[in-house]
Amino acid sequence: MKGIREGGALPPALLGLGLVAISLATRGLIPIDETRYAAVAWEMSTGGDWLVPHLNGAPYSHKPPLLFWLVCLGWKVLGVSEAWPRIVPALFSLASLFVTTRIARRLWPQDAGTAALAPWILAGTGLWALFGTVLFFDPLVAFFTLVAALGVLRAAEGKVGSGWILFGCALGLGILAKGPVVFVFTLPLAFLGPWWGLPRVRSRPAVWYAGLLAAVLLCVAIALAWAIPASRAGGAAYRDEIFWGQTADRLVQSFAHRRPSWFYAAALPLVLFPWSLWWPVVGSVARLLRRPQDPGTRFCLASIVPGLILLSTVSGKQPQYLLPILPGFALLASRAVSQASETSGRRARAFQVFTYLAVGLMLLLVSSGLGSSFLPEGSQAIPPWAGFAMLAGSGALLLAPSKDAYREARLLAVAMLAFLAILHVGAAGPALLSQDIREVAQRIRQAQTEERPVAHVGHYHGQYQFLGRLSRPLEEIEAESVADWAREHPTGKIVLYEARGWTPRQGRAPELVRPYRGRTVVVWSAGALPEGIGDDRR
Repeated sequence: MKGIREGGALPPALLGLGLVAISLATRGLIPIDETRYAAVAWEMSTGGDWLVPHLNGAPYSHKPPLLFWLVCLGWKVLGVSEAWPRIVPALFSLASLFVTTRIARRLWPQDAGTAALAPWILAGTGLWALFGTVLFFDPLVAFFTLVAALGVLRAAEGKVGSGWILFGCALGLGILAKGPVVFVFTLPLAFLGPWWGLPRVRSRPAVWYAGLLAAVLLCVAIALAWAIPASRAGGAAYRDEIFWGQTADRLVQSFAHRRPSWFYAAALPLVLFPWSLWWPVVGSVARLLRRPQDPGTRFCLASIVPGLILLSTVSGKQPQYLLPILPGFALLASRAVSQASETSGRRARAFQVFTYLAVGLMLLLVSSGLGSSFLPEGSQAIPPWAGFAMLAGSGALLLAPSKDAYREARLLAVAMLAFLAILHVGAAGPALLSQDIREVAQRIRQAQTEERPVAHVGHYHGQYQFLGRLSRPLEEIEAESVADWAREHPTGKIVLYEARGWTPRQGRAPELVRPYRGRTVVVWSAGALPEGIGDDRR
């Protein structure tokens, strides 16, 4: 690729950091997932039990503790804040750009173009950039998958001891981040070492697999160093969940996010956007795969294809579960474009320009109030400038000069990050108005400060624990028990949920009424609770 100047991962990382900062400034923690994970960290920090995570006073077995440990450590050093829990995954997402660049240099040391393109393609992938701003576990899994891949490469290059130790440690930390799912992305890559590896690997497969076995044993030792004492401290039910319920059961019958086996295949164009619709990537990858693959290309395929197939067989599926395969795609796409001889023109940006244009028109329609009855509360408050900014972006993207594929990829990555920044600044605040439950959380905190009991009608996901800095769990009750609970606790407060746009039909009014995720959250004083309240809930 002529005229390329490799800047490393720092420029795209700084742009990604800018998007993270914009996200922190424009929205808070979103229920239910982000507020739940922050609540678990809050209870770990205030309760002092760093071995067994808790949610609403009960052991929380759905996720391992690494993310919660990191959040608590940050709070101890920096003070408690709402920003830090979201910064932790963002740091792992940004660090992955540097590891990806390092892997590219090791796979193709003579090809500066691939190492220059890879961090831009990864940073500019919409799904990657978006989930780098969210309090989820997947950026951690993606980072440890990359570190494990780097360890496998070191082992293949002859640095056997340090390579397999790095691989095993990365796997162990990956398990502590999100459980054994890290095996899906790493073990196939290592197992296929004789297929993609250097001649020394192919000539001595027994030595290779012995190193792999030792690394897996190291990984298991790291995971069990937490799991065994945690299972003893958490009790039999917690032990069963962390050793079986959250692993094997999820593989065959997930209790959430159940989707058909073809879900990921259908979602792949969106997951890889904008590169899935950029012809220089699509065409170059197709040509690269038609000719004999070098070890680096095989390495990328081994890091993508088996993980995608294995994830498709698991019942629970979410787009962000594919984050760990995106670095492999970025490496493969970068290598393909770097090896291509042709440059790309403005026509290659047609889909990206159309995306800007379509979203801009949609934001203008929403800001005008059209269809507001079908949109989340507050969507009509989206300012018109957000739509005009998107339209201006489409024009700028269409008219920007095109010189070569490297500059074109960098342009599209910047455009993708700018697209998400505009959405955050112009639309996230108003559109997520119904997700802001701070006032409810503060009302609950006030009740706890006054030593008043608080009941939550239905299953409680911990969404108020951290936002209200609550000191005690909420009591979960069923809808049919509301009246009885109110009589037994006349000074208490009751949190329940009604239909969207609900208003009280009787003389007594609730203390607080707020929109909440397409419904209405209502806080009642038990003594003021009207008879038959909640009968119209759905």
